[in-house]
Amino acid sequence: MTENQCLKIIRKFLKVTQIDFGASLGLTQAGYSDLERGKNRISGKIKILLKNEHNINLRWLETGEGEIFVATIEDKGFESGEFANEQNLFENLQSEIERLKKVII
Repeated sequence: MTENQCLKIIRKFLKVTQIDFGASLGLTQAGYSDLERGKNRISGKIKILLKNEHNINLRWLETGEGEIFVATIEDKGFESGEFANEQNLFENLQSEIERLKKVII
């Protein structure tokens, strides 16, 4: 899977349009579309924005290894009783990611 395909998976997972996701990265819809289609490579600047704005794990973006998102301090602020709910949410998200991979590729 290419970085460009991973980028599309992220956007679809977040359920945002190319216009909105591109805008969050300082790109027009056309510029963002070029990235998703593989016409242009994902620059270092865009990767930094993906990490800072969307908590994207750059190792996953570049290699497909690990989790899509980097856990933030705020993400770890749940109480012990909420762990089962968080685990269930995580498993559902993983299933959705796998489904999107099959749809896109």
